[in-house]
Amino acid sequence: MSTPKRTASIAGLTHRIRTRRRCSRRDLAGAHRCDRRALIAARRNNSAAAAATAPRPARGRRLIVLAPTPPPLFGHSVLTLSVLASLRRLGLLAEHIDIRDERSLANLNHLDVENVRIGLVAERRLIAAMRRHPDAAVYVQLSQGFWGFLRDALWIWTARALRRKVYVHLLGGRFRDFHDECRLPLRTMIRYTVRQGEALWVLTPSLRRCFDGLADPERIAVLEGVVTDPMAELAAAAEIEDEPAPASLRILFLSNLRAGKGYDDLLAALARLGADAAGWHVRLVGEYDDEARAEVERWVGARIDPRVRVDLVGPVVEAAKSRELAWADVFTLPSRYRNEGQPLVVLEALAAGLAIVSTRHRGIPDTVREGREALLIEPGDVEALAAALVRLAADPDLRARLGAAARARYEDRYVSHRLDERLAGLLTEPTRPTGGAESPEGDLNP
Repeated sequence: MSTPKRTASIAGLTHRIRTRRRCSRRDLAGAHRCDRRALIAARRNNSAAAAATAPRPARGRRLIVLAPTPPPLFGHSVLTLSVLASLRRLGLLAEHIDIRDERSLANLNHLDVENVRIGLVAERRLIAAMRRHPDAAVYVQLSQGFWGFLRDALWIWTARALRRKVYVHLLGGRFRDFHDECRLPLRTMIRYTVRQGEALWVLTPSLRRCFDGLADPERIAVLEGVVTDPMAELAAAAEIEDEPAPASLRILFLSNLRAGKGYDDLLAALARLGADAAGWHVRLVGEYDDEARAEVERWVGARIDPRVRVDLVGPVVEAAKSRELAWADVFTLPSRYRNEGQPLVVLEALAAGLAIVSTRHRGIPDTVREGREALLIEPGDVEALAAALVRLAADPDLRARLGAAARARYEDRYVSHRLDERLAGLLTEPTRPTGGAESPEGDLNP
């Protein structure tokens, strides 16, 4: 909630940022960068006021949450933090059982001694938590892989054996594909396990199809992700200085460099453009392994015009992430990742007021709309990706329009108190038939 002192400090800091950056009228791209930050600062107080009026139900079903928190830093663990914070604000968190595996992301959904240990410890803690909280239901994030699903099924059936309601949250977009790839005995188990859920939550309207033929449609509801405002700490933006030779276009890729996330397609697009991308500055920000680093070095060393600057940054959090977002003109996530759902980094790019280039993949088109907040391409279409970047480089006004719409989309849908409202509705009212693309809030993709 904003206070007079906070409002004054934001206004003062906004003035210092705008003065410090000293946008030249001759530098239209730089002017748009400054305008974007000023617009975000000016509108933040409205968002804070709206958050102060978010509903706080007096009664609701409390949850025992089985979910990971960072580290490692990835979509599921970050969203868990938002769910926990929301349930605490609502007074509906009974207990959190952290199932994190602090090793690298390569260990997710693998069978090894440590993962078995984590699963069995969580099972024991779940039983103890249900004894401590006889009125609480259980929240489980459902895996789309073989070993992860077996672990989750164990927890779901344990909760049901003790007559607890289970709320299943699917954070990806390929669960139906996973089911179809399995042999008959496992497909049967998947169907029976899914039907144990009191409600099945997906991240965007189009992802309801993940449960097609597996569950009654009236039990499926939308629970979108949210992110804290990465631009809230304006001090982070204040630390951004103009480069000695400012780039004609600043492009940010913010995601773990994993197969399918699209960093390789971005590099291929830069190589295809050749001299047309000269003067651009690209930053690849996220966790990477030796193989990904070697691939980036091969592209930069042999295929991309040397006048294109490509930085491999590594993972960042909090203020460092805010600085990256404040630095950029364009955010791109050309994802074709098979387990994609609703990438939280796209929500962060919306919050930062960035023009976005992404793909028509999984829940992304529900989140950002073609021509309104983003330019969307087909997954894997390197030529279209290159064309979209050239279009944005040549049209600062288009970047500004997309960026302003992006920030408005964030404030309308993805601020933290929206999750409070959605959870309050889902936990205090029976799940109702939603029909078509309707959610507990109505039309999610006008």
